[in-house]
Formats: sequence, structure tokens, C-alpha cells
Amino acid sequence: MSNSWQTFIEPYPVKALDTDALADRAAICDLSHLGLLKVSGKDAEPFLQGQLTNDVKQLIEGHSHLSAYCTAKGRMLAIFRAFRCDDAFYLQTNAEIIDPVQKRLQMFILMAKVKLENVSDQLPHFGLMGDAATALLQAHFPALSTAENSFIHNDEITLIRHPGATARYQIIAPLEALKTLWSQVADEADVVNPQSWALFDIRAGIPNLYPATQEAFIPQMTNLHLIDGVSFTKGCYVGQEIIARMHYLGKQKRHMVPASVTAEQPPKAGDPLFSPGSHSGQGAGVVVDAQPVGDQYELLIVVEDESAANNDLQLAENGPKLEIGQPPYPLSDTTSTE
Repeated sequence: MSNSWQTFIEPYPVKALDTDALADRAAICDLSHLGLLKVSGKDAEPFLQGQLTNDVKQLIEGHSHLSAYCTAKGRMLAIFRAFRCDDAFYLQTNAEIIDPVQKRLQMFILMAKVKLENVSDQLPHFGLMGDAATALLQAHFPALSTAENSFIHNDEITLIRHPGATARYQIIAPLEALKTLWSQVADEADVVNPQSWALFDIRAGIPNLYPATQEAFIPQMTNLHLIDGVSFTKGCYVGQEIIARMHYLGKQKRHMVPASVTAEQPPKAGDPLFSPGSHSGQGAGVVVDAQPVGDQYELLIVVEDESAANNDLQLAENGPKLEIGQPPYPLSDTTSTE
């Protein structure tokens, strides 16, 4: 991420997130842990249509969505927040994996008229969270939409409303424009650490991929098909055969659920889970994401349905027991072939 952006935000003191205070005062955080790819050119749409799990033709004005990039075996290499602006597509994902993902995508462009750029430095971004965030932003964006996954582009600035019970907005803009907007809203918001954004992804049941979990999951294991991240009608793309087979044959036995745990060592993405009742050679489950909240950790985990139902999961064989929750959407799979 741009050194100029980091230098600009460095003087702002960071406070611990107080979720109870979000009803009255917004929280603002740097999102430099997220990277951004720009995909442009005459063949950008058909190229992405053959690579991603979701239908890029549905990226119409004012709408963003999730989408995965997979191997031929249907294993996810990246989860993107995708949107379209000024005849280009933008794919946002974890900055830790953006370079190898870009290199892999570049391999498949071949003779297509497609330009792929990492624009993370040119377009830094920050997040604004809490009930007060909406009113705060309406002063700057009169046409602000509160619908989940909506986005607006106002001059140089793009604003995306992320899903979840807590209002969350991401602001993307060139450096000087972003600095100006940050200065205008930071006086009326508490500056918190970037992990706060990841915590609300966990609470919204939205998965993120890290280097340790690349190629660990088929999209349905992380519920991506339940949160508008997979199209089963768009046609062929890399990994589509495996993903479609799981959908139509209805043989999925693992889902992603939230959990909490009290642990001395912080759980992290990719950590294996243990269940005394599991006999799977693949293990009982895996940590997708984990963030601290007080003296506990909130997690998203991909786990065997049976182990989740039995609520007998642990962090490692001799580790602390997890308390299993339910995501904020139904864990129901539609196996209709319509």
C-alpha cells in the first residue's frame, strides 16, 4: 500500500473497538490489508466470465458482489469483492495473495485484449462502520444507498455498502481525494484497527482467504453460494464442473459456521480442528478466520455438519472447546436443476 497513505494516517491514534458505542459514534479504519486489481480492455468481460464463479454480467451500475477464483479442481485461490466502474472491472481481495493471483490470471489472458493491473497503491481505501456511519456519509454522498452490496461512484470516489447487521461502508479513491474525505469524517469517528473490519466480516458470515487457506475449500464449503458468490447458470468457468457437481448432486457435508473460543494462543486461519466423534481422513474442520473480542476469539470455521451438530469441536486434539453458533443466513442448499 502507498507509503504516502500510511504516512498520512499514522498520526491518528488508534482506539480499541467498542461495539456498543457504534450506535452513537462511527468507527473508521484503514483497509490497507485489502488489495485491488483492475481488469480492463475489450475482452475483459468474457475473460472474467470464464475465470470467476459469479456472473460478471450482473455487475451492473450500483451493484457489487462476491466471486471466487478457483483451480481446475474447484479449490479457491481467492475470494473477490467485484464491481464495475468506468468500463473496467475491479477485484478486491487480501493483499497478501494479490500478487500470485494476478500472475496466475495473467497466464490465461493469452491473445485476449485484457489489461490486468494492481492498483492498490493508486486507489487506497478505508472503512466506516456503525449506525452513525450512514448519517455521517450522507453529508458527502446525497445519493447514498444503504442496500447491501450496493455501490456508488461519485466523481473520483467509490463507496460500497458491505453486508451485515452493522452498517459498513468502504471508500475507495485516489490518494488526495481519500485523504480529504478521511480528514472530514475522522473527527466524528473513532479510529480503530483494521482487524475490526475482519471481525464484522466474521459476524456477517463472509469468508476471507489467506495464504494458509488457499486451495483448502470449494466455494460451497464457505457458504459462498448462499451469499451471492456463485452462479449456477452463467456457463463454464475454471473449476465449474466440480462446483456444479457438488451443487446438483447434493453431497455437501461441510459448511462454514461461526464459533467462539477462549484460548491462550490466538487461533489463526488454516488451524485444524479436532472432534472426538469425527472419523474423516480430512479432519473435522479448519479455521477460516479468527479475531479477538475481549478475552475470547470469534471465528469462522469450515466443519463437518455432524461435528457442528454435536458441538464437540476443539482447537487441536487437546485444545479448548469451541462454542458453535449459526450464521446470519440459513444453511440451506438448493439442489434443483432449474
